[in-house]
Amino acid sequence: MNYSIIIYILGWIMNVEAVCMLVPSITALIYREKAGIAFVITILACLAIGVPLVSRKPSKKAFYAREHVLLQQQQQIRVILPLQQILM
Repeated sequence: MNYSIIIYILGWIMNVEAVCMLVPSITALIYREKAGIAFVITILACLAIGVPLVSRKPSKKAFYAREHVLLQQQQQIRVILPLQQILM
């Protein structure tokens, strides 16, 4: 299994999440909501994790079925856990 490509892709996912949270954080800061600080902290945490993971490019760029399954399961966990908290 090519762990370096998995780490690289997870780093890009974290960076994209940080960029996507910019609009809600700016909106919350404009309207002076307390949630704006939480968005900013989350953006900084995502960037603190994502940027170092992306800094080293993997030597092998092969992406096999095992890696796909692992990343897909990780994304499903990210979607299912918040939905369970909302429904409970």
